[in-house]
Amino acid sequence: MPKRLVHVHLGNVGREHINPHETETAIAAKQNAHIDYIGIDKLHLHVPKEIPNWKQLHEDFAEGLRKLDDNSIDIIDSKISLFLYGEWYKKTGELDGTSFDQGLNTLKVAYEKLKPGGEVIVVLPKFRISNVEPAFAQIPFSKVEVIPLTQEEAQQTEWLKAYTGGLRSVKWPHKIIGIK
Repeated sequence: MPKRLVHVHLGNVGREHINPHETETAIAAKQNAHIDYIGIDKLHLHVPKEIPNWKQLHEDFAEGLRKLDDNSIDIIDSKISLFLYGEWYKKTGELDGTSFDQGLNTLKVAYEKLKPGGEVIVVLPKFRISNVEPAFAQIPFSKVEVIPLTQEEAQQTEWLKAYTGGLRSVKWPHKIIGIK
């Protein structure tokens, strides 16, 4: 029997304040029963028994990843979370050294957890991507690429919808992908 795909989501965006069944990880797990999902966030979420392929870790990103086996993850993704988690960003909206250092540390741990050929996908507003490319350059990924999100991808979550100001907008979400 082939091994199941494992997808880790850093940050649990969605409408979890209304219904924990509406987090991005819960929705994906319900739609893709053949994939095991692991959400990592400091947010306390109750995982309903009717979603058996979703596990939630109540940790900061790097600490949660450290609990997983090396070379065991197919995809690790973060949408409007990784590299934006520092205290300075919460106060000012500007990326600071703390956010960058936390993001780089998490990226290093994520790389160790990826299977060969696995991907780290970080989604950020277009104007933030150039700030995180230096972090991706410090990791020995076999390939790194930056791609704008499609209209469909940008409408998937509440957080991403907030960043869509049109394809030419500096806020339009882009994804930076690192492949092990």
